[in-house]
This record gives sequence, structure tokens and C-alpha cells, in this order.
Amino acid sequence: MVLEGGRGEQASNKYQLLVQHVYGETADTGVRRISRHVKGNSTLIAFPYNPECEECTESVAVVDGNTVVDGDAVVDGDAVVDSDAVVDGDAVVDGDAVVDGDAVVDGDAVVDGDTVVDGDAVVDGDAVVDGNAVVDSDAVVDSDAVVDGDAVVDGDAVVDGDAVVDGDAVVDGDAVVDGDAVVDGDAVVDSDAVVDGDAVVDGGAVVDSDAVVDSDAVVDSDAVVDSDAVVDGDAVVDGDAVVDGDAVVDGDAVVDGDAVVDGDAVVDSDAVVDGDAVVDGDAVVDGDAVVDGDAVVDSDAVVDGDAVVDGDAVVDAVVDGDAVVDGDAVVDGDAVVDSDAVVDGDAVVDGDAVVDGDAVVDGDAVVDGDAVVDGDAVVDSDAVVDSDAVVDGDAVVDGGAVVDSDAVVDGDAVVDGDAVVDGDAVVDSDAVVDSDAVVDGDAVVDSDAVVDSDAVVDGDAVVDGDAVVDGDAVVDGDAVVDGDAVVDGDAVVDSDAVVDGDAVVDGDAVVDGDAVVDGDAVVDGDAVVDGDAVVDRDAVVDGDAVVDGDALRLVFFIIIIIITSMTIFINLFPIRISSSPSSPPSSLRDMST
Repeated sequence: MVLEGGRGEQASNKYQLLVQHVYGETADTGVRRISRHVKGNSTLIAFPYNPECEECTESVAVVDGNTVVDGDAVVDGDAVVDSDAVVDGDAVVDGDAVVDGDAVVDGDAVVDGDTVVDGDAVVDGDAVVDGNAVVDSDAVVDSDAVVDGDAVVDGDAVVDGDAVVDGDAVVDGDAVVDGDAVVDGDAVVDSDAVVDGDAVVDGGAVVDSDAVVDSDAVVDSDAVVDSDAVVDGDAVVDGDAVVDGDAVVDGDAVVDGDAVVDGDAVVDSDAVVDGDAVVDGDAVVDGDAVVDGDAVVDSDAVVDGDAVVDGDAVVDAVVDGDAVVDGDAVVDGDAVVDSDAVVDGDAVVDGDAVVDGDAVVDGDAVVDGDAVVDGDAVVDSDAVVDSDAVVDGDAVVDGGAVVDSDAVVDGDAVVDGDAVVDGDAVVDSDAVVDSDAVVDGDAVVDSDAVVDSDAVVDGDAVVDGDAVVDGDAVVDGDAVVDGDAVVDGDAVVDSDAVVDGDAVVDGDAVVDGDAVVDGDAVVDGDAVVDGDAVVDRDAVVDGDAVVDGDALRLVFFIIIIIITSMTIFINLFPIRISSSPSSPPSSLRDMST
């Protein structure tokens, strides 16, 4: 049962009412008063039928069955349809609109009050609702959708244009918006959310499945996505951001609260998190990464720019710029920093640690693999490296230093505690150890070497400058010192000992091979040399002196003693010469004999 001519003859005379009932009866004249409740399958356009009747100046359309309008439908008051409502043209309702079934509008739909649709709502044009909009099933709008109040859709919501909601937006199914999506309140989507333009939510945003935004995404409160989150532009969240799947942002990512991602997190530009950042998968940031709280990444973390973490950082990390961590830094895999690395707390790396610039650690530094630093390395506490340690600049450790393999320092090496190197130790400049120094392999120092306690070298020890040891000095191989060698305790060399300057030993000196000293040699205790002993200047031994080979300095001493004894003997016993030159005195004859 269809009313024809919604835009024609009826529109020209608003006092006429054309109603075609199921009984086939038609009224074609103006009436003074009609019932506001029309039963049956009918189509209705209602206008004020009598302006002289004050109580009848607003029409109310109530239809118990289906309503089909081939033209425009205009209702000045409330519109209530118990079944489906179909309008081929525009639908305008000045009050509330309630449809118990499906609502289909081929043109624009404008409702000044609340809109409630128990079935599907389909609008081919713009949909404008000044109040709340509630759809129990799917909602499809081919153009823009504007809701001044809350928008609730129990099924899927599809908007081909922009979607603007002044209140909360709740969608039980998928939400698809081809244009911009603006929600002044909270946005809740139980399934996928797809926005081809910008997505702006003044409140919280909750998406139970995937969230895809082709442009910028702005959320003024918390953002929760149960599956993957993809943003082609910038992503700005004023509260916490929680993503149960992967998070991909093509632009900047800014989160004022905590950021939690159960999968991979990929940001093509800068990433700024004011709270904690937790990523269960890989974290890739093409720009700078700034985290005001703790940063936890269970897999790889790759940052093309600077990485700044105000709290603890737990990650397998690659940083192309500077890496600054105000708390502890824990790296489960390799740590690669192309510029400077600064850690205010402890630094723990389970794999290799590679820093192209300076490395500064205020606490302990522990590296399970190789440690390579192109600049200076400064550790305020203990430094432990399970493999090789290579520092192109100076190495300063306020605590103990333990290297399980080779240690190479191109600049100065300063260790306030014990220094233990399981392999070779090579220092291109000065080496200063405030406590014990233990090297399982060779020890090579291009400049001065100072050890405040014992020095133990299992291989050769080569020092291009002075060597000063406050405790015992033990070298299993050769000991070569280009400058002076000073040992406050015992000095033990299993092979040859060569000192270009003076050699001073406060305790015993034991050399299993040859001992060569270009300057003075002073030993307060016993001196034992299994090979040859060569001293270019004075040799002073307070205890026993034992030389198994040649002692060039000792032979020289014996010659000096013989000459001195003869001089003293001649002075004590002067020789008398007689007047007869032919016969010498008997004493001289006896002496010559």
C-alpha cells in the first residue's frame, strides 16, 4: 500500500491528507480532525491539517505496519513505525524517529531528535541526527553521517563520507568510514575499524579487532585495540595506548601515557611515549624514539634516529643515533648504537655491544658477547665482558674490569678496581689499574703502565713507557719495559727480562731467563737470574745475588776490587829503590818470583 505523489499534489496543499488503507478507501478532501494512529500497511505523509485548531498544530505519524514513501517524507513531530520504513526521497523528522524494523532512505535523512532503528538503517545520502542515534543492526550511510548525541550500532557501521559524532560512538560490528571520523566522546568498536581519512576521538577509543586509519589518528584519552593497529599518518594518543596485535604508524606516534603492543611496533617517523613503552615483538622506529618511562621490547628494537629512555630500557636494540637511558638498560640480544650511548644505571647486554660513539654507563656494564666502542668508554661501576672488548678511545672504569677474551684499548685505560683479562690486553696509551691486574695472555702497553696492587701476566708483558707496580709483578713470559721498571713487591719473570731504563725491585727479583738492564739495577731482596745478567750501570743487591750465567757487571766489580786492593797495599808498604841499578832489592826479586 503506497502513497503516490509525496512531492506533488499533496505538497501543494498541506491541509490535504491522502491515506490509502488496506480496505481500499481513499479520502481526498481536507478534514477537521483525524486520528493520529493509523493501523494497517499504510504510507503516510502528515502535515498540520487545521491551523485554526491549536491542539492540532503538530502532526504525529504512528504506523503499526510497513511504511513506504515514493517521494519525500516530512514529519513535523515524532515518527513511529512498528515495522519497516522505506523512503525513496529525503526523510525529514522534526522530532524523534523510531522504526521497529529496517529503515531505508534513498536521499538525505534529517532527524531533529533521537533516532531509534531496530533493524538495518540504510541512507543513500547524508544522515543528520540532532539527538542520539541507535541502530540495532547494520547502519549504512552512502555520504556523510552527523550525530549530535551518542551513536550506537549493534551491527556493522559503514559510512562512505565523513562520520561526526558529538557524543559516544559504539559499534558492535565492523566500523568502516571512507572519509574522516570525528567522535567527541568515547569510540567503541567490537570488530574491525577502518577509516580512510583522519580519525579524531576526544575520549577513549576501544577496538576489539583490527584498527586501520589511512590518515592521522588522534585520541584524547586511552586507545585500546585488541588486534592490529595500522595508521598511515600520525598517531596521537593523550592517554594509554594498548594494541594486542601489531602496531604500524607511517608518521609520528605520540602517546601521553603508557604504550603496550603485544606484537610488532613499526613507526616510520618519530615515536614519543610519555609513560612506559612495552612491545612484545619487534619495535622499529625510523625516526627518534623518546620514552619518558620504562621501555621493554621482547624482540628486536631498531631506531634510525636517537633513542631516549627516561626509565629502564629492556630491549634487543639497534640505534642509528644517540641512545640515552636514564635508568637501567637491559638488552636481550645484540646492542648496536651508531652514535653515543649513555646509561644512567646498569647496562646489561646478552649479546654483542657495538657503539660507534662514546659509551657512558653510570652503573655496572655487563656484556655477554663482544664489546666494541669507537669512542671513549666510561663505566662508573664494574665492567664485565664475556668476549672481546675493543675501545678506540679511552677506557675508564671506576670499579673492576673483567674481560673473558682479548681487551684492546686505543687510548688510555684506567681501572679503579681489579682488571682481569682472560686473553691478550693491548693498550695504545697509558694503562692505570688501582687494584690487581691479571692478564691470561700477553699484555702490551704502548705508554706507561701503573698498577697499584699485584700485576699478573700469563704471557709476555711489553710496556713502551714506565712500568710501576705497587705489589708483586709476575710475568709467565718475557717482560720488556722501554722505560723504568719499579716493583714495590717481588718481581718474578719466567722468561727474559729487558728494561731500557732503571730497574727497582723492593722485594726479591727472580728471572728464569736473561736479565738486561740499560740503567741502574736495585734489588732490596735476593736477586736470582737463571741466565745471563747484564746491567749497564750500577747494580745494587741488598740480599743474595745468584746468576747461573754470565754476570758482566759482576766481573767488572771484581777487576775494580783487585786494582783498589793493590793500590792500598802499595800505599801501606812503600818500595825502596837502591843506588845500584844492576841489582834490584831482594823484596822485589821475591815478589817477581
